[in-house]
Amino acid sequence: MTLAVYPLLVLWTLLGVALFPALFALWKSVTRWDSGRIMRHFIWLYGRGWVAVVSPVVRFRRQGLEPLRLERPSILVVNHLSFFDTYCMALLPFHDVTFAVRAWPFRMFWYGRFMRLAGYLDVESAGWDEVRAAGEKTLAAGGHLLFFPEGHRSRDGRLRRFYSGAFRLAEAAAVTGRMAAALRGDPAILMFDEPVNGLDPEGILWIRNLMKALAAEGRTVFVSSHLMSEMENTADHLLVIGRGKLISDCTTAEFIAANSQQSVRVRTPQRDQLAAVASAAGATLRDDQGGAIVLLGLTPAQVGDLAFENGIRLHELTAAHASLEQAFMELTASSVEFHAGLPVGSGTREEAHAGEVA
Repeated sequence: MTLAVYPLLVLWTLLGVALFPALFALWKSVTRWDSGRIMRHFIWLYGRGWVAVVSPVVRFRRQGLEPLRLERPSILVVNHLSFFDTYCMALLPFHDVTFAVRAWPFRMFWYGRFMRLAGYLDVESAGWDEVRAAGEKTLAAGGHLLFFPEGHRSRDGRLRRFYSGAFRLAEAAAVTGRMAAALRGDPAILMFDEPVNGLDPEGILWIRNLMKALAAEGRTVFVSSHLMSEMENTADHLLVIGRGKLISDCTTAEFIAANSQQSVRVRTPQRDQLAAVASAAGATLRDDQGGAIVLLGLTPAQVGDLAFENGIRLHELTAAHASLEQAFMELTASSVEFHAGLPVGSGTREEAHAGEVA
């Protein structure tokens, strides 16, 4: 910036301080907002003026913020590649944002008073209970919280560092799954580690759709998870690693087909007759719930043809596909270091096939 900009910034700041008492009273009477929200609005307007003053000599680019219209209280996590200073909150399309910052800005007499009035969170000096209570109050009032990446640690350490602090607060404040993370810098590769742990169904769906949307944009999205049922609904391609070795690299459908046995669930009033002809054709039979039988080793088409050729009526003919969890357990049985023991009172473990629980 040129030297001429600094006097303008000083004048803009002094003008704001001089007019603040009158404007605060005016805002209070017109909007009926609480003091904290009015202060956050003033900081947002001050930032707009700051950007206007320096824009002739400093380039600003706002990209991807237009669709950011948060209808519910959210926690935003931003990085300095796209959000280099608190003044630039003026680039956000909304003003009711409470910052979670370290202690040093509160020690500046020209910042501290305004920050306290705005309800900003001092996550370094305050304890976890205090930060949590203040964050829940902000979210309950319909506002948003914003975390910066410098590192946030409460006095007792329970808020932890940058990312874990924001997500821990979101979980404690029961807004899990409603967090807006600013993914700026257009990353080509993203990694999610256990992204749905602790989320309610709405949050799981939100995260799943987010990951799919990012992949649809041409990005590579890696997801590490032990929840096989969720991965079955989300992943297109699987990499399975056991004891440090890659043991599978294929699509989800290919993985399930290669590591499970074809089975067909059948219900018929001529059970014994079907069992006889299916056994003769090489199928293995197992009893299933509701009087049905499971035929292993035959396709639905083969079972249907056998029934037709032998005059057997069928009330149900269903291909029972194995789940990703079943296929995963089958493949990795010899590749895991620790095996779970049987529950107390259980008998001998039997192999589980598609459509049944052993």
